[in-house]
Amino acid sequence: REHRPLVYWRFETETDGIVPNEMGEKWSAKITQSPGDETTVTSEPTITVKQGRLNLQRGDAARCVISDEPIQGLDASDFAIEFWMNPDDLEHSHCVGLTPFLMTEPMAYLSVVEIVTDTFLIHQPGSLRVLYRNPPGRRHEYGKNVFSPGMVTPGQWHHVTMVNSEDALSLYLNGKLVRSLDSEMGNEPTSPEGFRIILGQLTKDLAMRQFAGAIDEFALYDRALEPSEILEHYQ
Repeated sequence: REHRPLVYWRFETETDGIVPNEMGEKWSAKITQSPGDETTVTSEPTITVKQGRLNLQRGDAARCVISDEPIQGLDASDFAIEFWMNPDDLEHSHCVGLTPFLMTEPMAYLSVVEIVTDTFLIHQPGSLRVLYRNPPGRRHEYGKNVFSPGMVTPGQWHHVTMVNSEDALSLYLNGKLVRSLDSEMGNEPTSPEGFRIILGQLTKDLAMRQFAGAIDEFALYDRALEPSEILEHYQ
């Protein structure tokens, strides 16, 4: 809290599908799930807030967490995404995304953090990917990708931080910088409607790239976090 994120979802409490933003009344987290969203094995819902964390299973129906109001200016300035994640497996799965608030095209995202397996890019299966694409409406031919060396470990917690600054796109894992790429894209505002946070699958209404496991302590900053801050948060 002392480092003043815009959004800070702790998943300690949930009331009527709403998780509060610890930093103020705006940008609460809304849990959404399609009717009949149950696993094929049990009657348990595929998205819950329990034991102080967001728990996610895969299912045939869409389910995710979204911010309930648009966030302005993320495509015109530095920003950082920070969270803890504990994956169940290494399937291609979407952890966090920033999409235009009025998005109609599933691939129109500004930024993505996900576990990757089957892509046309060069990386080790099971590594972490961070993407920054501005303007967000363009598809695969545009954007910057950074991949972690090695793979994440199912059943273990990982502290993940993406920092997008005016000169670099950087990925930190467990408090350490693991990969950085010089940025050649200018930060030009392209989405006047603002952006939405999506956790747990690629897009709000489609069951695409569903993440299975747990997510906790999600924070979004409207500035670039310093390496010392990231290490402090991990420790």
